[in-house]
Amino acid sequence: MQNQIASRAGFTLAHLPLLGAGSSRTESLASYVLRLAHAHGYRPNDFIKLLAPLSGQAERDAGQWIGQFLDTRFSDEASVLACWVPLLEQLTGVSGLAVATLGTWGSLLTRRGSDAVVRQWCPHCLEDGHRSGGAHMHLLWSVGLVQACPHHGTELESVCPHCGAGRTPSGRPAKRFAMHAPGVCASCGGWLGTVDPRQPQASPREIPQASNHAVCVAEQIGTLIARPLGPEESLRVHCTLNVAKDRYFGGSMVELARWIGLGKSTVHGWLSGEVVPELRRLVELALKLRVPLGDLVRGCTDSLPLSLTSGSAGLKSYVRAEPRPDEKRADLRQLFETRPDLSIREMARLLGMNPRDVYYYEPELARAHSDARRMEQSEAREAVLDEAAQGVMTHLARVESVGECTTVRDLRAAAANEAPSLSYADQQRVVTEVLKDWAA
Repeated sequence: MQNQIASRAGFTLAHLPLLGAGSSRTESLASYVLRLAHAHGYRPNDFIKLLAPLSGQAERDAGQWIGQFLDTRFSDEASVLACWVPLLEQLTGVSGLAVATLGTWGSLLTRRGSDAVVRQWCPHCLEDGHRSGGAHMHLLWSVGLVQACPHHGTELESVCPHCGAGRTPSGRPAKRFAMHAPGVCASCGGWLGTVDPRQPQASPREIPQASNHAVCVAEQIGTLIARPLGPEESLRVHCTLNVAKDRYFGGSMVELARWIGLGKSTVHGWLSGEVVPELRRLVELALKLRVPLGDLVRGCTDSLPLSLTSGSAGLKSYVRAEPRPDEKRADLRQLFETRPDLSIREMARLLGMNPRDVYYYEPELARAHSDARRMEQSEAREAVLDEAAQGVMTHLARVESVGECTTVRDLRAAAANEAPSLSYADQQRVVTEVLKDWAA
């Protein structure tokens, strides 16, 4: 098969080994494609266009593959596992590239809510890889629940520190982020690690520390990435839960459901094996039971402690079922002091809690933070509307000076040129108000 595709393509690709395989630092398939393109002197988009006709899906053009490559879907969709993994294995001669995707875990890591919305990375990991000559993007960073680096205990980044790429004009995280090579921003060519090569004398950037809970979640999911599910293995969460029910709750499903905090019907579906909990629930169960997540989903009961208060099952000492209220408050205060740019929802996501809990544990700080952000957003919005109005007035003055006619569409375009982030309704509002003032 390899000779057939190589002869049909008329070329072969460099034999690049997959970096970090067998650990939580396993390279993602998107990062592997970036390194292949760089090794052959191609830009990533041109490299995708070169290989797209060989993917075996004639109904999808190169543009669709490029769009998928620019976000995190290139590491989790079934079409990538079915088309691109065999293609790259055959052209490079490297086997086992399926572990560079989340598809080895079926729908567990790729179902809605588990895949990352934005492309994210750890600057410290990129810097470590750069020093060792193997900078790459980790597959772990493609999972949406992962918001911290389990190796450095810092938050993951999704915005270029040099040009701001990765954030929309409205300030929201962008769904797509282009790179020339792993860790190199395509917009400005800046290095996404902690040390800027263009300023070697400057001190390394400081990356905010993540909460203990976020690090625990990343470490647990890393056990899945380090050891993918084999072709003959299946998810056996129900086996682990049934042993835990018998060992800790005297065989009572009611007591187990009360301890988990869910209804009996939900827990019954888990125990029967008819339903597999979503990834967020599995991580919570692994932390509560103090077992590695990989053992929980495989049904390995040897790592279950004799009681819920004994042992840590080989996890780090700070792993716990649920942070105590005083620890949650301390983590929240730290975020309020060090990351005032975050919204309440983003803070809650970093700490693994509900946004309502933020108002419960720190009501005064949360309200003051929300009021301050609301005022900032209101002032920023008014400034944008003023810029758009100024652009419309400039356009009207120019048209009137030369005696030409104009249309509402031209006025909306003038507003959009000054403020590209404005919606259609806002553009219409600005034009209407300017015309009223102009007529008066």
